[in-house]
Amino acid sequence: MGIGDIDKKHGVGFSYYQIRRDVSLLTIDENLGDLTITGDVSMSDKSRFYYLSYNYTAYHDDRSYVFWIFGLNTIDLKYSLDATGMIDFHGVPLVSNEYKREINQLAPLPMVGIDAWFALTPKWAFGTKLSFVGGTYEEVTARILEIKVRAKYAFSNKVGLLFGFNTFTSDIEIDDPDFFTDVNYSFSGFKLGIDVGF
Repeated sequence: MGIGDIDKKHGVGFSYYQIRRDVSLLTIDENLGDLTITGDVSMSDKSRFYYLSYNYTAYHDDRSYVFWIFGLNTIDLKYSLDATGMIDFHGVPLVSNEYKREINQLAPLPMVGIDAWFALTPKWAFGTKLSFVGGTYEEVTARILEIKVRAKYAFSNKVGLLFGFNTFTSDIEIDDPDFFTDVNYSFSGFKLGIDVGF
């Protein structure tokens, strides 16, 4: 039986992304004669993205199928902002201050998309997936676009190897009274995975 012969109407999917980065936003080291001004502002990002989707097969024949995707993209935002600054006079501190703020916000947002596959042989198939996430939850507004181009090799009717290219772009705004920020994520690269059917 070929990959395109699957006649199931319903399915579920799950995927996960994690961000880990430390960014220096501003560094000041100015010598003004008698006065020296130093400062540093940095941000740490350890956010996660969880996708849970329901798939409904809209079209199916012997070699291809297309299904609609509906689900949730839960964004687990974890940001920390650290700022330090000091003004000294001939090495004697006149002003010294430190600011630290953390954001931990969970935002479940709706996701829609379409996934299309075409089987070239009983073992090999190729597919393209397009999904979009958008909405506002509490202080978080997000828009996410993801495009996947994949190939699948079927070891059996239930298990296959997936590999291909993935593009992920997002724009996330946090409207917090003490922490307003606009964060953009962009990722393009190759992916490898296992496809399991029940």
